[in-house]
Amino acid sequence: MTGTCLKYEKPLTVEDIRLANGTYDEEGRVEIKVFDEWGTICDDSFGLEEATVICRMLGYGFATGFNTSVHPGKGPIFVDNLDCGENFSHINDCEYTTMHNCSHSEDVAVTCNAPVQEPDEKANASEVNKNNTATDSDQNPTNLIPTPVPEPDEKANASEVNKNNTATDSDQNPTNLIPSNVQL
Repeated sequence: MTGTCLKYEKPLTVEDIRLANGTYDEEGRVEIKVFDEWGTICDDSFGLEEATVICRMLGYGFATGFNTSVHPGKGPIFVDNLDCGENFSHINDCEYTTMHNCSHSEDVAVTCNAPVQEPDEKANASEVNKNNTATDSDQNPTNLIPTPVPEPDEKANASEVNKNNTATDSDQNPTNLIPSNVQL
C-alpha cells in the first residue's frame, strides 16, 4: 500500500484557525488546519505583530500578548520563523518557513483583544430610532431628548403659589394645591 506524501510549503492552504486550551475564548495555543489536519506554529521569531495577524485571522482587532503555550500541541508544526508586518491580516501575507527546528514545547499562544459585541436586536432591550425615541422590550416609546420646560414669566403667569400652598388665579381666587386629606 502506497501513501500520499503531503508537502507543507508556503503559501499554506489554511482551512481553519483556532485558539486551544485558553482560559478565555480570546486566548490559547495557536492551531491551524492544513490538509484537514490540525497543527501548530513555533514561537521562533514570533512577536506582537505576528500575534496580531493571528488575532485578525480569528476576527479580533489586535493582540494584547503572546507566549509559549503551557499546553504543548500535537500534530505537525506547520510554521516556523513567522515574520509579519504591522498591517498584515493573514499568515500568508507574512514570511515564514515550513521546515522547522522546533518541538511542541515551543508552540506559540496568543491573547487577543476581547471582541466588540455588535447589538443584537433580540438581546437589545431598547432601540433608538431616527426620531430620538427608544422602544423597550414591549415596544413602548420613550423620548430620549427632554422636552424643554419654559421658564416662568411673572406677567404671563396666571397664578402664584404662596407660603400656605395655595395659588391665586388671575382674579385672585385662592386654590389649595395640596388635597385636604394629605397631612403635612
